[in-house]
Amino acid sequence: MNTILEKLYSHENISTEESNSIFQEIFAGKMDPVVFSSFLTALKMKGYSADEIAGAATAMISAATPFERTTSMEIGEIVGTGGDRLKTINISTMAGIVCSCLGLHIAKHGNAAVSSKTGASDVLTSLGYNIRAAAPLTRKNLEEEGFAFFFAQVYHPGMRFAAPIRKALGTSTIFNILGPLSNPAHVNYELLGCYDPNMLRTMTEALKITGVKRALTVNGNGMDEISIFGTTRYAELFEDGHIEEGVFTNKDFGITESFNQKQLEGGTPEDNARIARDVLAGNGTAAQNAVVAANAAGLIRLSGKERNLQQGFEMAMEVIRSGKAIDKLEVLNHNSNLEVAA
Repeated sequence: MNTILEKLYSHENISTEESNSIFQEIFAGKMDPVVFSSFLTALKMKGYSADEIAGAATAMISAATPFERTTSMEIGEIVGTGGDRLKTINISTMAGIVCSCLGLHIAKHGNAAVSSKTGASDVLTSLGYNIRAAAPLTRKNLEEEGFAFFFAQVYHPGMRFAAPIRKALGTSTIFNILGPLSNPAHVNYELLGCYDPNMLRTMTEALKITGVKRALTVNGNGMDEISIFGTTRYAELFEDGHIEEGVFTNKDFGITESFNQKQLEGGTPEDNARIARDVLAGNGTAAQNAVVAANAAGLIRLSGKERNLQQGFEMAMEVIRSGKAIDKLEVLNHNSNLEVAA
């Protein structure tokens, strides 16, 4: 460990294997708190490499509560790192449910609020979804209905060993970006919103190392989502392993109206649940509908169902206007609250 710390103090990157080994110790509760604190601080001061992030994420997945999935079924995820401080509505959660109405299978991995006032687990709880549903119920929703939620606190018990140190440090650490790379369902493709536009390629490379086949890492005008105001910078991972970087504008999605950040503001879990119900029932505002459809289009692109963003946007808008998504939500809620035979 001293050798690794000396590397970090000298601003040298450590390998995927070294990172993985250290985080295995962390998630097993075997690391001395003082050494642990020094490691996190030195790593942050140096800056994170793709290898370091991927090594930590793979260790986190290995330490997670196992979830058996159907291997023949492609699974996607839409998630944000949080940390953009914009307090928006729960865009990715709504987009995931919309995509499930189009035949996609989305494993939404999340926790309590990070950058919004209301995280995915908060809004889903307010909507009536049992975020602590037993694995058979989660599997039923994922395989039969196309959407399931994986609550980080249920699937990553090893994080309890990190909590005291993170609290004592009182600053962001590598743990703040590990969640989106640590889905226990082992996703094939992912739309990842990143709070830092300078981390887009690094995060995409980390996803590639962890085994994700196709990915879009985006920062939309400072938002960890695809934006409908201003431009969205992105890094895209393709099936053959190469990565391209670029910029999306509203024109790419066929959006002609002008919107602003204030139109996407969220509130309490109850506020965001009400907004989510409105959007999923086809009664959202133009801005709310558009941002959900734009992010759904990104996920549809990655799934291979429709790579053209404008076509994907229209497919998502059709689902939203039809009200099918609110019916889907009710089925998901019902299934998540079923009793599991002992």
